[in-house]
Parts: sequence; C-alpha cells; structure tokens
Amino acid sequence: KPVASEPAPKVAVSATPRESVLIAEPSSAPKPEVAPKPAAAPAHPSPPKPAHTDDPLSMVELPSGEFWMGARAVRHRVQVSAFAIGKYPVTQKQYQELIGENPSRFQVNAAEGERIEDRPVENVSWFDAVRFCNRLSEKVGRKQCYRITEPEAGSEAQPEVEWDREADGYRLPTEAEWEYACRAGTETAYSFGDEEAK
Repeated sequence: KPVASEPAPKVAVSATPRESVLIAEPSSAPKPEVAPKPAAAPAHPSPPKPAHTDDPLSMVELPSGEFWMGARAVRHRVQVSAFAIGKYPVTQKQYQELIGENPSRFQVNAAEGERIEDRPVENVSWFDAVRFCNRLSEKVGRKQCYRITEPEAGSEAQPEVEWDREADGYRLPTEAEWEYACRAGTETAYSFGDEEAK
C-alpha cells in the first residue's frame, strides 16, 4: 500500500475506446461463476482530489479501494491502489504539441464557439498512446513507464512494449483502474445500474 506522503502514480487517460483496451494484470484468484450481491457502497464516498497543479494534464487523484469488476457472471472483487487519472481526454492540441502531428479525423466543422484543437485526439493506436505517455514523462522529467522496442524498418511486426512498474511517469490506466474510475463508487452490475438494456 502506498504511504500517504508518497505521490500517487500518474496515469494518462487515452482519448478513444480503442486505446482503452488494456490487458488486466493477471490474477491468481479463480473467477466465480456468479458473484454474490455486493455490500452497499458508502452513502457519501470521498470525492476525488485534484492532483498537483504542476501537471501538464488536469489529473484527479483517486483513493485506493475495492470494487466489483465486470458484469454479471464474470464479476469479481478487485483492489486498486491510489492513482491519479486524467480528468479530461487528451486533446488534439496536447497530442500535436508533444508528438508533432495530429492524426485525428475530426479536425473540421467546429461548432460556434468550439475550438477544434480542444477536441479529443482520436485515430491513434495503443502504441501511439504509450509513446505519448513516454514523451510526456520525459518532458516533465519523470522516468518513462514503457520500454519500447521498435521493429526493424520494413517489418510488419508490432513494437514490443514492457511496463516498468517502478517508473514514476505517465502511463495508461490498467483495465481495473479504468473501470474503478468509470464506476465512480457504484456497485451495480454496470456503472449505470443493474439493467443491461439502459
């Protein structure tokens, strides 16, 4: 468990659902066929706290906790340590400034008063997202979370990526962290309730 005085690890939130498909950390515990009904959530969970103001992204610190992950028959109890997560998706401007290009398809037809550069970046791969995290970490003087081995030029192979869990830089959230943040303290089968049809 982290000590209260230690800063929470930084997690950059990816901007598209495609990027948020992450591999969960392996669990040695067997998954139950049907999960028992969870205990009621606290009436007033602690609100998230803003992270330090020197962050280039607006981050929110989430406390450690335990929650029911998954839906219906695959639900299982998961514990997460405290972490900080981006309050907003990474914008096209933030991505462009750091990577030097904007791959987004939605760069035209702004509504009145809207700035296209403030739209979320999209049309990026998971590999593009981890490269963004590493560049952001490097920019602010933190240790990069990913060791990326690029394939040889002309190869169709994907890059090899290894997560350095000791690094203090920005990274993508794990599947468990993503669901914990999205659930915002809910204990129902889905973040929006128990009915799948909603």
